[in-house]
Amino acid sequence: MAAEYVSSEIWGEKRTRFFAVDDTGERFQKRYSDDRLGSHNTLLSRRRVRSALINRLSRETVGTTQGIQEAVEEPNSIRVGPIRELEC
Repeated sequence: MAAEYVSSEIWGEKRTRFFAVDDTGERFQKRYSDDRLGSHNTLLSRRRVRSALINRLSRETVGTTQGIQEAVEEPNSIRVGPIRELEC
């Protein structure tokens, strides 16, 4: 099982993916990529992944603007599904 959270900012896209790395679903790999800062991986417990996802899902979406006239068109999104579907 995996989850992917994508947010659009004026400087680019931020993508965070959580993938189960064991058969019991207790350990997850977090893959974070940012168009400005690059990417990194971290190993997390199920509890920390759950807290991170709840935190992101409970935030209000804030309108972001690019310059004066251009709005960021892609809203934040989350997908949950089998790993093979989210790795595309």
